[in-house]
Amino acid sequence: MKKKLLIFLSLVGLNGFALDIPTLQGDEKLSCEAILCLSTSSRPSECSESINRYFSISLKKWSDTIKARRNFLNICPVGADANADKTFTSLRDDVISNLYVPCTIESLNREEPKYQDDSESSVYYANQFYRINPEPTTSCKLLMQNSYTDFKAKYTCDKNKWYSYQEWSSGVSLESVSRNVFNSLPREEREAKYISSGEDGYEAYYKRVPINKNCWSFEQWVQMMNLKNY
Repeated sequence: MKKKLLIFLSLVGLNGFALDIPTLQGDEKLSCEAILCLSTSSRPSECSESINRYFSISLKKWSDTIKARRNFLNICPVGADANADKTFTSLRDDVISNLYVPCTIESLNREEPKYQDDSESSVYYANQFYRINPEPTTSCKLLMQNSYTDFKAKYTCDKNKWYSYQEWSSGVSLESVSRNVFNSLPREEREAKYISSGEDGYEAYYKRVPINKNCWSFEQWVQMMNLKNY
């Protein structure tokens, strides 16, 4: 853990954050680890204890929770240089202390519903549409704004694309194709429907396209990806 954290310090620019983590004990150690672990999108597995300890601090009022978490983070003996660094103190006192939850890919890839008023439809779910929210969570926004973190998140899906309730629930959207294209598709990608039109009707052909619900990804540093090797 010591070598991983020291490498992390140099990567994010906290070289003035002079610590010997293994010599610290109890909340001092967990406080320092929480600052480091919550500042990166590439967390070593050893971060679990400190992150759980940090988010276990919860009071009735959110303002009291923020104050208590800030006090916990300030237990870490970072030294005069770090306390004089406005970017670092902002990260510790204004950003991390205000996090509702950690910034994770799971929290970013959250669904967003949209409801359209259509009095012609009697089916309750006919007016429901979904997508993965293209806006970062509040926690992620806070972390991405500080230059001492490595949070660089990218949204790769079409922000203007919404899926019906049926599509979202099944995880598959239907793309209209010609009969020739339909016949050339693998059997598992085909779907045909009979469309009624008055007294007549016709066969409609579709390609089954899986819906990507993992629209967010972190642009991680190569160095951070290699931390686990130390």
